[in-house]
Amino acid sequence: MATGRPARSGKTGPVIAVIVVGGCLAGLFARPIGFSGLPLVAQAISFKLLLGLGAGAIAVLVAVGAAIRGRLRSATVLTICVALLATGAIFGVTVVARGSGTAAVADPDLTVVEFNTLDTATTPAQLAELVRRSDADIVMLPEADRASTTAAADLLGAAGLDFEVFSMSTPEPYPLPVSAMVRRSLGGYRQAQGPDLLYGSLRLEPIGDSPSAPTIIAVHPVGPSIGSTLSGWRSESKTVTGLCTPGSNVIVAGDFNATVDHPAFAELTCADAADQAGAGGSGTWPSWLPSALAAPIDHVIVDPQRYRGVAAWTVRTGGSDHRALVVQLRRG
Repeated sequence: MATGRPARSGKTGPVIAVIVVGGCLAGLFARPIGFSGLPLVAQAISFKLLLGLGAGAIAVLVAVGAAIRGRLRSATVLTICVALLATGAIFGVTVVARGSGTAAVADPDLTVVEFNTLDTATTPAQLAELVRRSDADIVMLPEADRASTTAAADLLGAAGLDFEVFSMSTPEPYPLPVSAMVRRSLGGYRQAQGPDLLYGSLRLEPIGDSPSAPTIIAVHPVGPSIGSTLSGWRSESKTVTGLCTPGSNVIVAGDFNATVDHPAFAELTCADAADQAGAGGSGTWPSWLPSALAAPIDHVIVDPQRYRGVAAWTVRTGGSDHRALVVQLRRG
């Protein structure tokens, strides 16, 4: 029996190496092969830099353990370490290349603020200050109710900034609000029926005769929990990324509960304005993590024939678990 153990042990290392290499390849190509919509993968892939750092840390631990045992030069150990280090490096480079944000530009054509306020965790005064500092024209507010949004608009009005307020709330069992503020200088808007999302949506259509006024859609699709909402998340995230098509003159913004590495964004035909502006790697949730480590699940999607993102950054304010996303747009 003793002679059989080394043989089994000798086979274990290559099997582990195959599993590690396969896992690394699955992580690197998760969206193209559809793995990023699977349980656990959908949650983990949101934190790409954390995954990269974790892969690098495991590679170091494996190397140290192998060195102690005098097996650092074994093909199995080298394969595992190289696969983990390469995966970690690619994840890290990808996040860095997407960008961490840019400085504001002078005189943008449109400034959009998207911010999941976590209900009343953000006060009207904090919200008004965010809007004032960003000089926003359009403000999309998942989880902000009409009362707090109106109070913020009143504070802005006292400072000479005139906004029209829109709001809705989903029915039971998920009574969540979605609100928006639109600067009156953009022209009149009317509230219309938005897409049917579990956490709510708000569609605003221009009522003036300005051909440049965009249709505005604030969205909050359900998140990818490991439980029963995962299929709903796949469906709703696909719905919201499909709301904008080239030539539609639509701006869609909100807490998408999805990153560009998830399946729905593989079918996106419009542009992620933050990514265009060099802030695609700046995470918005959870707000207590550094933005480079957080998940970039808040987005501003624009018709590329009408707008392009020229500057974008995230802002932490109030007690929300999200950072606000500010995007400046130019026409054309």
